[in-house]
Amino acid sequence: MSSDLRGLSIARLREAQEARELSAVEIAQEFIAAVLRDDTNAVVERDDQDALGQARRIDDRRAAGEDLGPLAGIPLTIKDSFAVAGLRSSLGTADSRRPVTRDAPAVALLRAAGGVMLGKSNVSEGLASSHTDNPLYGRTANPWNAARTAGGSSGGSAAAVAGLLSCGDLGSDLSGSIRVPAAWCGVYGHRPSTGFVSKRGHLPWPLDTALEPTVSAAGPLARSADDLLELFSVLATPDAPWRLGLPASPERLAGLRVGLWPQASGVPIDGETSDAVAAFADRLARAGCRVERVDASVLESDRVEELFARLVDVELSYSEHAEPLAVSMAEVWSLWDEQRAVRARWERLFDTVDVVISPVVGFAAPIVHGPGAVSVDDRRDEIGRFSRLANLVMGPSTVMPIGLGAESGMPIAVQAIGRHGDDLRTIGFARLCAAEGVAGPLGPPARTAPIE
Repeated sequence: MSSDLRGLSIARLREAQEARELSAVEIAQEFIAAVLRDDTNAVVERDDQDALGQARRIDDRRAAGEDLGPLAGIPLTIKDSFAVAGLRSSLGTADSRRPVTRDAPAVALLRAAGGVMLGKSNVSEGLASSHTDNPLYGRTANPWNAARTAGGSSGGSAAAVAGLLSCGDLGSDLSGSIRVPAAWCGVYGHRPSTGFVSKRGHLPWPLDTALEPTVSAAGPLARSADDLLELFSVLATPDAPWRLGLPASPERLAGLRVGLWPQASGVPIDGETSDAVAAFADRLARAGCRVERVDASVLESDRVEELFARLVDVELSYSEHAEPLAVSMAEVWSLWDEQRAVRARWERLFDTVDVVISPVVGFAAPIVHGPGAVSVDDRRDEIGRFSRLANLVMGPSTVMPIGLGAESGMPIAVQAIGRHGDDLRTIGFARLCAAEGVAGPLGPPARTAPIE
């Protein structure tokens, strides 16, 4: 029963509580027991009694007839770099670990919606690697194959979701830190439009600031596109006194204009990934989409990579304990202006297509432990290239699994990219792909190697 319960959607768990089929405490107990049994090392900081207390309060409020939020009683994990009241935060190192008394704004939204905070998910050391391993908590294994990496830096987030240890997680993404782990662990991930989900209170970005970063983003990971929408709908709360509607989600695949970006300069794509993306494009065409290759040359240049790197330096210069940035404010404004100009040229593409699909990374999760082990960071630039290029132009990217590699047997994914503000469109596209059988959840992983 426990794995069946943990595999239920957010909507189904909500309905089960409303019908008094399950209590929030019963749900929390099942997930806590799963975390205790788990050997992937995905969840690294937790307070089980506090989690049960959160669930108990949900049950008490329901019994009293109170209105509850859309995530009431839903077990969630949070990337360790985010502030969660009562749990320590870290960057995977002892000197970065600290107690926390206040939630980061995004975490506060999840809690206010009734989410039960089960614990913190593991990160790569300093959030600086595509492989989740650190001196404080150790390595997180990929739930599909323990010899392979779960990705990084939100590797614990993706592994927790894939391993049915939580219904969703809050991750962060600068150079693919949501998207690469989601792709390699076979789950859904969403890098929102810049500014849509608060990243304040995420180490090393200050908690006591009114500013949000201009390159990186915070966003949800989940087992399905439906669950991804549930989480994004709670997290995307603009700090403004007005509301305007986002571009609508599409209602069906037939008639959608899909731009195919199958290859980016500097990104080797292996055979099984190329074949999987091509097969996915064929399925889209059979479903009635108009699929055509797009020219993404506006993003594929050395200058764009240089611009991204300089913008990262600007963003990190505002982080805690950062060294002063050795450029003038005029230069910073010039960089931001150039970023907007590149974004404007890129977004002209969406006059002719509804979404753009691309690989997330050029190969499945590599072996990092035991025979055949490789260093993921030796390929760090190519692993993050699609993500960096998409991040520069500030728009949403939704990762969806499209199958298992013919050779590796590991998850392969694509990302659906939109112009800034197209979040409901890219998530909606992923939901339609699942509903119409073009892509969809892979199910619980069948592990092919033991944890050592």
